[in-house]
Amino acid sequence: MVNKKMSKTIYTEMLYPPSSLFQNSSIPFAWITPFESISITGPSSGTMPITLFWRTSTGKVHYLAFMILCCSSHETGNLSLNIDRLCVFADEPEEREKIFNLVLDQCQGLARLIHAVRLEIELYVEVKGPICFPSGSSYLDSCNSLDLVHLCVKNGFHKREERYCLSYDLTETQSVPKNRVRPITDKPKDIEEFSRLCRHGRRLIRHNRLFAPRTLTGRNVTFLSDPRLTLVGEKGLNQSSIGYLNWSPNVYHCLSAMGSKVLYQSLEEIVRESKLIETCKIFNIVVDDRSVGAHPEFCLDALEQFRAFGFSSCQIGEVAENESEFLRFLQDEKFKRTHVMWILEKDV
Repeated sequence: MVNKKMSKTIYTEMLYPPSSLFQNSSIPFAWITPFESISITGPSSGTMPITLFWRTSTGKVHYLAFMILCCSSHETGNLSLNIDRLCVFADEPEEREKIFNLVLDQCQGLARLIHAVRLEIELYVEVKGPICFPSGSSYLDSCNSLDLVHLCVKNGFHKREERYCLSYDLTETQSVPKNRVRPITDKPKDIEEFSRLCRHGRRLIRHNRLFAPRTLTGRNVTFLSDPRLTLVGEKGLNQSSIGYLNWSPNVYHCLSAMGSKVLYQSLEEIVRESKLIETCKIFNIVVDDRSVGAHPEFCLDALEQFRAFGFSSCQIGEVAENESEFLRFLQDEKFKRTHVMWILEKDV
């Protein structure tokens, strides 16, 4: 796709820019690349890398922006075009705004082409601590700066939802666990209960569009397939299931040092090879609606599992603002807010 703005021919291609452009990012390029791609001819659940650039008369390429696009459908059946991993390769505010406007033009044109009714983008608006794997779908370190939020609002986006990531200091003393927490097994009873909770349980955490544990484990990603990363909570003498959670060590350092091959290593290899992994993250929690009030205890009871691996802190995220009871409980239990993100949308 070609655009004649900015007094030069701007090209929009379905490709990745050089990985050298991401050298200053704490999110490694090995994780920025998606596991699948889609066609722009219709709706799909996959992802599409898009790069904007222009060429000089001598053929030199100047990269302007990069993003990953994907589609999602709402309960109404309407389609949204999601803008993820947005990265503007410019420092000057005026230049960044020009490039952002180009990005917006391209996205609106593509949205109309696939009959999407809105654009959606997720952006961090507050970062007080390290962002851990798996991060929100927008994050590219300094590339997700506050000016992008300002530019979105200036161009007609409005905030639909606010989400939070909270952090807990695992060196703090903890009360005696009230529920049993154990890794999931491949026994029929566990699989049946897990499937039931997936279908009918209440999800307390909104994990991002570019990361779904079952999608990755379907591709035999070794460490994410480890049953110890899916913990089941049980209560009472009959050990009835009250929910499950998914967690992961923060493997961003390993990805930077060793590339995507780290995803295929065992959990022990990852922890052993990188002594810098101090933080883990709970990125998915599903509770049984029939177990009212059980989810706070269940989350706390899982922390001892993380101490056993030697982690010094644990994050939970991202939790939507409408989960006010859950957020209040976490904060009462000394979880501290460390990140805030907005989900913004704009009608096309």
